[in-house]
Order: sequence, then structure tokens, then C-alpha cells
Amino acid sequence: MTIQEAVKSLRPALAAVVLAVLVPLVTFSESTLKSLMSGWLERCLIVLEKEQLGPGKLMVTGYMRGQAPAALPLSFSANKPLILNVKFLSSEDLSGSNRDANLGLHPLAGETCPGALCEGTVYTEGGEPRINFTLGDLSESFLYRFHIRLANPGTLDDLGVFVVYQSGLKNGVCRVENASIFNWPVRAGPLAKILASAALLLVAGYAVMVLTGWSKKGD
Repeated sequence: MTIQEAVKSLRPALAAVVLAVLVPLVTFSESTLKSLMSGWLERCLIVLEKEQLGPGKLMVTGYMRGQAPAALPLSFSANKPLILNVKFLSSEDLSGSNRDANLGLHPLAGETCPGALCEGTVYTEGGEPRINFTLGDLSESFLYRFHIRLANPGTLDDLGVFVVYQSGLKNGVCRVENASIFNWPVRAGPLAKILASAALLLVAGYAVMVLTGWSKKGD
């Protein structure tokens, strides 16, 4: 028996497996599907993406999905006195394609730390090992981009970004992750998400057609 004949003989069994998986999924009630989707979407997730802009300039972008916490205590840290300031970028600070990402402005957009982002805090001109401030008025609709200026040339490995929750906090906690392929959907724009979903549907549809023999005429 050739490989082609073996695959052809196994096609009905594979099709049965696919249908056995698909049928329970499509027979879920509307309320069950809605409950599953809302539970997944409401889970709070923050993805932090770092980018090198120059020898002494870095940018951190925070993407949020789900129910936002009441406040987000951010900490930008280095292994030595290196950080001069952190600026919360507004749309006026962005250029090129970044300008079109989101034109909704957070109330503190355009402010810096030291400055309005962390009032009453003063740092030296030689740089600090850590800059902390807390953001309120959080929403997944906002774009969170921070420009970090360093006292000396540095790389992405020199900067750590964390969310430092207060002790005893039981509610309003988001999971925080570094950017990776696994959280790409959180960072993707609307068009990219639509194209990815369409591609998955096409692949799944084609797989079902092949397994059930619909793509083969005369079988």
C-alpha cells in the first residue's frame, strides 16, 4: 500500500475525529459561549514591550487587556544609577505609524518623572537606579508608551520594568508579562487580529475539506 493510499484510507477516521471535536463546540448554547468569552476577555493582562531608540534612549510600551485595576504602581529599575527620567508619551510625541496607534490620551500623558508623574520626588542629574510612580485612570483603550532617558549609553538588558503591588492586596491585580509570541494578540492592532482570525478559519476549513474528501473530486 502506497503512502497516498494509506492517507486516503485513514481520511474517514480523521474526519470522524474532527467532527467529534467540532460538533460539541458548535452545539454549545449561546449563553455558555458568551460566558466563556467574557471570562477570558475580562481577565486582566498587561504586556510590557521594550524597544531601543538610541544609545541612551529606550521606550517601553504597555498593552492592557481585560478589567483594569484601580491603579498601576510602575517601577523602572537599573543595576546602577542610570535613569535620568521617564516620560509618559502623548500622541504629539509619537511619529510615523505610531501616531495612528491610538489618539486617546491618558490624563497624565506628556508628563515626566521627576515631574507631574511623581510630584515631590527629586533625582540627581547623574541618574538614579530606580524610578517609581503610580498610574490611575487605567483602561485598555489607552496607549501606554514611556520614553526612558539614560545618563549613559545602555541597552534593553540594563532596564527592568515591573509592577510592584502593595502587600495585602487581594483584588485589582493584573498578570504582567514581557512581550512574546504567546501574548501577541494583546499587542496586535485591530486589522492584524482580523487577518489572523480569517487565516485560522481558512486553514481550519481547508483541513476539514481535505479530511472529509470534499477537495477530491471523483472519490
